[in-house]
Amino acid sequence: MSQETPADKYLQDMTTLHLTALVKARTEIHKLIKDPKSEFNLTTDKTGLYDHPYISLEKLYQEVEPILLKHDLLSSVTQEPTEDQHILLARMRITHSISKGYDQAFIRVQIEKQTAQGLRSAMTYATRSLYMQLLSLPIEKDDDGHDANKTANDKDVREYQQRKEIKNGTMHTN
Repeated sequence: MSQETPADKYLQDMTTLHLTALVKARTEIHKLIKDPKSEFNLTTDKTGLYDHPYISLEKLYQEVEPILLKHDLLSSVTQEPTEDQHILLARMRITHSISKGYDQAFIRVQIEKQTAQGLRSAMTYATRSLYMQLLSLPIEKDDDGHDANKTANDKDVREYQQRKEIKNGTMHTN
């Protein structure tokens, strides 16, 4: 059986240091999210296309970055080269400043408008998504699709009732 070398021990210690810092930061961020007194609410900051709620990148940055820094974690987002000018490939890396260990994630986002604003919009979306992914943040309240199914089922029931009333000649108008 091989004996652990000092280099192996050092790498193990640095990995432990990095992961411990990341776990502590995530735990602190998640406590902040669950705290009813906290202003950090992932679904009430902004609304986007189709009135879909989301947290602005500015608010996410203001809340998350101080916690990461407190635990010696530095985040960086870079745009990676792609062959398709309509696709943005973004990478976020969260690096532990002491151990140099890091976690990273990538995302591909379609650039809707081939303008500086279109690129900025795609980068903002990508950055927000990467924060959510690397820090395991809930995107919004998860109801396992019940609201979507309820809306579809309610609509189906109303349409069925209207067809039945028309067929029977009993349709009422308000």
